[in-house]
Amino acid sequence: TFSGLAAGSYNVKVRLQSDPTCVTTYGSNPVNINAAPSAPTFNSVIVTQPTCATPTGTIEISASGSGTLEYSVDNGSSFQTSTTFSGLAAGSYNVKVRLQSNPTCETTYGSNPVTINAAPSAPTFNSVTVNQPTCATPTGTIEISASGSGTLEYSVNNGSSYQTSSTFPGLTAGSYNVKVRLQSDPTCVTTYGSNPVTINTVP
Repeated sequence: TFSGLAAGSYNVKVRLQSDPTCVTTYGSNPVNINAAPSAPTFNSVIVTQPTCATPTGTIEISASGSGTLEYSVDNGSSFQTSTTFSGLAAGSYNVKVRLQSNPTCETTYGSNPVTINAAPSAPTFNSVTVNQPTCATPTGTIEISASGSGTLEYSVNNGSSYQTSSTFPGLTAGSYNVKVRLQSDPTCVTTYGSNPVTINTVP
């Protein structure tokens, strides 16, 4: 046995100890020792957080290495050749990548753990107050009160446009469909249960 050999080509022979002239050369010389493989390197790990529309997260891994790579988000308990892990519940994930041809060549992501946040909740309406037109003020106003996580945006035209102010003055007579959404996640939209809200004609 010859251990600890560096990369290179080796010509193998065997002989009798009692007669060193009795030498046989291995017919498949040279025997090559390959260079030690290199562990993969991470390029990026992209996290797509849950939304109201898609309540689970996704981790996408980009890495470089020699040959086919395998990826893990459970600290190496399991691997797959796809770089995308979708349908992830909220929690912490430890990302790794390895060479398929040599599973000992494994690299752990330097910014572990990767966090998938809990899915956000859509806002809730507290009240919608309507100030009808008068002879003194010939337009109406809709004031919206709602609760939610972070900055909210409000609409009275069924979501065609939104604003951060919860008050809509200067409204002419007509029907208005009120909505509220999270600014950080526009898919978190709540429609007012008593739509449409009516602004009466000027008395």
